[in-house]
Amino acid sequence: MASKILLIEDDRDMCMLLRTFLGRKQFEVDAVHTGQEGIDKFRTGSYDAVLCDFKLEDHDGKDILKALKETDPGVVFVVITGYSDVKQAVEIIRMGAFDYLTKPLVPDDLIRLLERATAA
Repeated sequence: MASKILLIEDDRDMCMLLRTFLGRKQFEVDAVHTGQEGIDKFRTGSYDAVLCDFKLEDHDGKDILKALKETDPGVVFVVITGYSDVKQAVEIIRMGAFDYLTKPLVPDDLIRLLERATAA
């Protein structure tokens, strides 16, 4: 059975690219474009992992992780961001994120990460 991924990404081109790529790699992907849509979708769905851009128009990754952890403390949450910030990465990992990836994403690394994340 395919792992189900929730993708929260406000860049629509990146969203479409990731959704298509992950779909070809046998992942089932639901994609939304705002933090609030992601929170709402997560609360009503069942996901093996969440890929979330850190900087969205309405929320940042920390806010979204906190909200999702309230719904499911075991959520597998992966931050994807165009802004490499070690302090931010350490903070979000301490909050319970599974990993922190900087763009541009390396496709094979992303697949290995998701396979590892959804295997548990």
